[in-house]
Amino acid sequence: MLRAHALDLDFNGRALLADVNLHLPSGARIALIGDNGSGKSCLLQMLAGTLVPSGGTIIRRDGARIAYVPQHVLDDSSRSGGEQMRHALARALDAAPDVLLLDEPSNHLDRSARRSLIARLRQFHGALLVATHDEALIDALCNELWHIRGGRVSHFGGRYRDYQADLQQRREASDRQLRQLDQERGQAHEALMREQQRAASSRERGVRKVEQRKWGGVRSATKLGRGNTTAGSKQLQIREQQGDIEARRNDLQRETIIEPTFALPAGWRREGVVVQLTDASVAHATETVLGGLHLRLDVGDRLAITGDNGSGKSTLARALCGEPSIRRDGDWLLPPADQIALLDQHYRDLPMQATPLQALSAQMPDWSQTQCRLHLADFLFRGDATAQTHVSALSGGERARLSLALMAAKPPTLLVLDEPTNNLDMTLRMHLLQVLRVFPGTLVVVSHDDAFLQALEPGQVLAL
Repeated sequence: MLRAHALDLDFNGRALLADVNLHLPSGARIALIGDNGSGKSCLLQMLAGTLVPSGGTIIRRDGARIAYVPQHVLDDSSRSGGEQMRHALARALDAAPDVLLLDEPSNHLDRSARRSLIARLRQFHGALLVATHDEALIDALCNELWHIRGGRVSHFGGRYRDYQADLQQRREASDRQLRQLDQERGQAHEALMREQQRAASSRERGVRKVEQRKWGGVRSATKLGRGNTTAGSKQLQIREQQGDIEARRNDLQRETIIEPTFALPAGWRREGVVVQLTDASVAHATETVLGGLHLRLDVGDRLAITGDNGSGKSTLARALCGEPSIRRDGDWLLPPADQIALLDQHYRDLPMQATPLQALSAQMPDWSQTQCRLHLADFLFRGDATAQTHVSALSGGERARLSLALMAAKPPTLLVLDEPTNNLDMTLRMHLLQVLRVFPGTLVVVSHDDAFLQALEPGQVLAL
């Protein structure tokens, strides 16, 4: 159905993908995995024909129909993120494509919509390539994995958990080899030091014998020269051994894992009521979305908001943050606006035409460029990409990281997170969970991620 040969993609001055060769046959069920920003979305866009590669060729079978659903499907309607994603997926499937390319299709979907998506994709007879961090979706649909790492694509036949186990085994084997090579390197260094010391002592003894006239002139010169040659030869052998060890270490190509290091501090308030709603309601224009709300949150409380797509979860989240377009009736007690932070599920509050460095500098004008770069580095924005990549070109996971970075720079009293695990890779998801579990402020989380909510252990759950 679809082939790619020697694909290259230069993105913002760096080689994002290099020499990628792929074959997507009819009936394939393939998951595209990798860290945030590794190039998954870009690869899908190239295969879909919406992004031109820097090099290489893409071959499509004559007449092959390709449907592509990006991770960002936001339109101007009042529908929820889940409703918009369901609509986009249904439209793609109704077109009866030969090749279906999906980018994070389970984002925003409630449990019922996820089950429906899986059931319909199981009935799909064409080639499926889905970029996702959703392990349950991978195990339900896919029998092959394509992992993007370091600009290359590796292939694995099997389930995600099997691939993770295989990766762990390879890392452990690599670690064992590295430890062995480090031991050999240390032994070679000690041998070189001993040989240099022995050669120096031998030369000193030879010089003393010459000075004491214990050797004849010709004989002494010959023996000293031979000794220097022998010593140099032995040292050369050891240095060649050291070079071989270093080459073997480099050939291991051990994966470098860069972990996030960020934290989320809280604002100034240390005790008391932070949020209190009494007979409250929220509405769009004249249409009431939710009514009869009673809620109290003190400092340190954790509230999870759950419900089906379209039930009003995101509307309530934005109302708690003082969104002007949402009408609030009843009694509302909220912190001042500068003490509230919102992670919007669509990242609409980010300045799309700015770079991460520009966005942070604009928010924190008193910070130096060095302070801004160090802060962004905790959120894995490092090097030139921090200053040269516009937000509009960032992946969903990278936009989530930037949103968190901006919130952390101005610690809130009330932190509202709308679908915080959307687009996040496994490493970042686990780190965010750890950070939120020790967040000292008041936390409201809107999510369909049951496993994440269970691990977070909220004190209150509001089911809409």
